[in-house]
Amino acid sequence: MKGIVCIACVLLFVNIVIGQYGNDICGPNSYTVPCKSCCPEATCQMRFPGRCGGCPPGCNRGCYCNPGFIKRSTNGPCIPLDKC
Repeated sequence: MKGIVCIACVLLFVNIVIGQYGNDICGPNSYTVPCKSCCPEATCQMRFPGRCGGCPPGCNRGCYCNPGFIKRSTNGPCIPLDKC
């Protein structure tokens, strides 16, 4: 029984740490998703990227801009829409 409680405590701790620090891979004005689409995102230079083809199998953690923000460039930071 103590083993189960210890495992539950470790899992809870890991979940809390991931919740607090999981967004570290993303910059300001963005959030982390566990499985990001491989389709191109809108940027200041390309507001409407168009249709996306199929994605390769697999799933990668990634970032999306918060509502009201857009990427300055493909790998750039998320900035307010009115700053493009």
